[in-house]
Amino acid sequence: DKSVKIIPQRAFELRRHLVYVEFHDGIEIIEMRAFVNCVKLRGSIKLLGVRVIEEGAFSCCCGLTEVEFDDKLETIGSCAFYNCTSLRSLTMPSGRSIGTWAFRSCKQLTDLDLPGGLETIQEYAFNNCSSLRRIAMPLSCMIEDNVFIDCTNLKTVDLVGGIHRTVASLHLERWRN
Repeated sequence: DKSVKIIPQRAFELRRHLVYVEFHDGIEIIEMRAFVNCVKLRGSIKLLGVRVIEEGAFSCCCGLTEVEFDDKLETIGSCAFYNCTSLRSLTMPSGRSIGTWAFRSCKQLTDLDLPGGLETIQEYAFNNCSSLRRIAMPLSCMIEDNVFIDCTNLKTVDLVGGIHRTVASLHLERWRN
């Protein structure tokens, strides 16, 4: 139903036999714990048009492998994708904040490109993402404590943007583009 804009809290909580969900691009908010513990929900989901993912919305959806957002995304709440242990791919071209434990224990994530407009990553957001090897994130993003703790394979962090500010602060104007 295209008139649905909000998936209400706990709408599909513990629906252990739910395998597939398709979202139309008019959905704007997925409320707290809407799909928590839908352990057989698998494959990829496209959350195009979604602005807000609330706390625990997809926690423990162990079969999810890919999540795709578009440029409407603003907020990913605490524990939103906590313990989505099969999640390998996250497409997130926009967003302002990522909540505490949002992607904790997403053990299959390997590479992460965070959007340039990202302002805040709250504590433990990517804790225990043990396969995470590379992250690209905006230099201006505020990172709280322990965001990447127990990311034991993390080797590369690319800080994107802000180089002109850095050069200016060092008074090296002739090197500026």
